Amino acid sequence: MLEPLLGYQAEIADGRARTDPGDVLLSPAVAERLHVGVGAAVSARGAPALRVVGLVREPDCLSCERAAAAPGST
Repeated sequence: MLEPLLGYQAEIADGRARTDPGDVLLSPAVAERLHVGVGAAVSARGAPALRVVGLVREPDCLSCERAAAAPGST
C-alpha cells in the first residue's frame, strides 16, 4: 500500500489500513518501544488518544520507527 502521508510504500504486517481520523499506523519498532499492539490506544503528551489499527513495514527499512495518522487527527 502507498502511505500518502509519508510518501513511501508500506506493507501492512498486522491489522488494517486507516479509515478514521482517530486511527494510527505504527511501525513494529514503535509498537515494540511503546509496548502496544493493534487495538491499543496511544497518545502523545495530553493529546487525544488514537487507536492503533495496523502495523506497517517499509520494505527498505525494517527497523525504521514511524507513525502515520490521518489528516485532522491530533
